[in-house]
Amino acid sequence: TNTITQTKVVDSTVRDTVHDTVGGAALRFLSMFPDSVAKNQLEFSTTSGGADFPFIAQEAISKTYLQVPPSTQLTYYIFIPNRSACFDSIDLPALGTGSISTIAVFDNGIDSSGNGTARLAIGNDSAKIQPPPAGYCYLRFVNGVPDFPSPQPYVNIDIDDADTSVFRQNGIDRPYGWREISPYALIHSGYHTVNLRDPITGAILFQYPNLFQIGAYYTAHITGSQTDQNVKFRIDQE
Repeated sequence: TNTITQTKVVDSTVRDTVHDTVGGAALRFLSMFPDSVAKNQLEFSTTSGGADFPFIAQEAISKTYLQVPPSTQLTYYIFIPNRSACFDSIDLPALGTGSISTIAVFDNGIDSSGNGTARLAIGNDSAKIQPPPAGYCYLRFVNGVPDFPSPQPYVNIDIDDADTSVFRQNGIDRPYGWREISPYALIHSGYHTVNLRDPITGAILFQYPNLFQIGAYYTAHITGSQTDQNVKFRIDQE
């Protein structure tokens, strides 16, 4: 198993991130676990015994990155606070030199042996290399709800009264499902309501009003379970 041998915390601002990741790779973790499994926080260790915790992930996205060696497979062991046993481990592929990534970590249920399992999705944060144009900001979305809408847990993301999604692919709306993370998309700065819609019926499932600052970066994400009636929708400014 390859593990991280040297780490460095860097700020998430555009200039500092680019400057400090030259020769290395930068990553940060985002916990997409429901409160019923891990309320608010996950801890990541480079050893299965949890001897050190170089990074902590919360449900609010971190403003800092962890600098790690590039071109090296990384293994992290996940711990939940106040539990002594390792929850699960995740293997990250080798990250490129100078890359900037968000690692969203999802609860994947219980395996046949009764152990918790986790899965990850990797977001490319290279949009931070150049700031957005004047009057714009960046928005991305992460879906952590496995059971809504039914039968396919996918949503479209639109702004205010727009009839098309913020995220498009090949000229059509690109819905995002459970355990998916979008790229950053440009939106106009200002006060907007972000809608999550059923891609089949067009019904608004969740809404979140937010003031978007010029030049800023935002991550919108939903966690929880519709069955348990504990879905949370939030938008974090990075």
